[in-house]
Amino acid sequence: MLEFFRKNLFFNSILLLPYVAIVRIYSIIRPRSYELHAEDGYLNHLVFSALNDFLLTQSIIGILIVFFQATFINYIVNKNRIALLPNLLPGVAFVLLVSALPSFQILNPILISILFLLVALNSLFLCASKFASSGQIFNISFFIGLASMFYFPCWMFLIAGYISLVTIRSFKAKERFQYLIGGVVPYFLFSTYFQWYDVIDTYLSSYLSENVTVANFTKGFSNYQIAVVVGFVLLAVFSFFKYNDYRKKKNVAAQKKIDILYWFLLFTLPMLFFWKNLELNHFLILVPSLSIFFGMFLLNLKNKFLAESLHLVAMILIWFTQFQFTGF
Repeated sequence: MLEFFRKNLFFNSILLLPYVAIVRIYSIIRPRSYELHAEDGYLNHLVFSALNDFLLTQSIIGILIVFFQATFINYIVNKNRIALLPNLLPGVAFVLLVSALPSFQILNPILISILFLLVALNSLFLCASKFASSGQIFNISFFIGLASMFYFPCWMFLIAGYISLVTIRSFKAKERFQYLIGGVVPYFLFSTYFQWYDVIDTYLSSYLSENVTVANFTKGFSNYQIAVVVGFVLLAVFSFFKYNDYRKKKNVAAQKKIDILYWFLLFTLPMLFFWKNLELNHFLILVPSLSIFFGMFLLNLKNKFLAESLHLVAMILIWFTQFQFTGF
């Protein structure tokens, strides 16, 4: 099946949509709603409360979001020549990773925040070129700020984005100010909205102050859940070991963009301290970087049978846990 996605063709890109639906089929057969918590904040309560009675609609929206994100990741990778050859494997890896657990397949705030993070990442890559506009710098911090409105720990990526800009270009004082303003604007706009509807105190207490704390794991984990967490950690460690291989035979611009992905991956660790009731869904935030690295690994793997076997095993495990265990 991976052969369909080794070439960057328009028809193959369209095939990603039924592929996402097949991988996440359980979310259609048995749709579930995201369970809101107090620390999710007013904005998440506003969005998910409106969809609370439309379980199938939530699942369909989740599938469409994942399809768009996978397609956008492929666009970013191919446009910036991050891989040796144009391909669609990073998108495939993204679909598998965001579907690894049944709890991942529920429409949730982190999945929405990833949308904004990908837009920020694309703007950051554009800043690595010689003719990048200053507006792109504003967009980076602005969309990271939007992402943090849905999942507060994402604000840590503002630091990752800043470090990335310092390393890839001459980051002038004016541009640094634009970056700062971009990160503040989403909070200013939403604070104005919350103030207008007299919910600013609720937002500040239940979302911001509640989440600046040491993480607390609220649930026990099954053996499979532990295995998935270990798998994500090992994949991240493996990606760092493959750093030189992923940068090999790439031009300077592509190497800088790969470094950006590593900065974003590295800053997922301190994010653990900024969400009160930490759950396994937090590991979704690693997926944008990990999916690109895993896709590059599958592309560079000379043994195609091994690549197909890894892909098949991943799909079987996902389906097995979906239909065999309903308590995830």
